Amino acid sequence: MGLTRKEQAARSRQKLLDAACELIRKNGYDATSISDITQACGMSPGNFYNYFKSKEDLILAIEREPYDSFFDELEKISDQATINQLCNYIKYYVDIAVNKFGVGYNRQWYAQHMRPREDLEKPTKLEITINECRQILTHGVQSGELAHNTPVEDLSEYIAFELHGMNICHIMSEGTFDAMAWTDKYCAYVENVMLKPYFVH
Repeated sequence: MGLTRKEQAARSRQKLLDAACELIRKNGYDATSISDITQACGMSPGNFYNYFKSKEDLILAIEREPYDSFFDELEKISDQATINQLCNYIKYYVDIAVNKFGVGYNRQWYAQHMRPREDLEKPTKLEITINECRQILTHGVQSGELAHNTPVEDLSEYIAFELHGMNICHIMSEGTFDAMAWTDKYCAYVENVMLKPYFVH
């Protein structure tokens, strides 16, 4: 049985997303044209506009896919110790930022998010990151692993700020900053400094 029209459209859209992410990661945003993207998918440039309004619109669509899956990842590791959940989350975040997106995409992603926002009710990526960290830490408090006086809100913000700071350092260094090595050190810092006072023994 063949694909339905809706399934074909979803597959074509995904091809555009995957091709654009790879081309932008390798060549940078400015050096990647809509024609380059559609050619990589075996489509005509006109097909692009069936799915996206512009190349800028495509950037935001690329972003949403893996980061939206964070909540699925959190569900998969919800039975693990809080520090393991948090470190797995941090490593997952960095892996996407560095290995999936890379400098070329991330540079444009931040440029997009520095512009005035049209939809003020929609949460920013920073707010989403804070919320995901908050979800893990709140679960730790509720499960009794972390003390009730754990400053969940402050810690969630600190971790989110550090993750975005890491990404900016990776961009500014043109990818020479070793984000993966930083991740291991940062996870140790989160466990042994940030959360240590609040672990319930």
